[in-house]
Amino acid sequence: MNPVIGLDISKGESQVQAFLDKGKPYRKSFSIKHANLVDLSVYTKIPSRILS
Repeated sequence: MNPVIGLDISKGESQVQAFLDKGKPYRKSFSIKHANLVDLSVYTKIPSRILS
């Protein structure tokens, strides 16, 4: 298993897509608003969710 997290960072919002392996997405992509610190904390939780 080679998990990867892809980030598309732009002003005010980022798009996130995680993959378990090549061509195997982990759930749907989602967006995170930069103005909300609670949303930013999601970044730190993504790797543990994929590996569990």
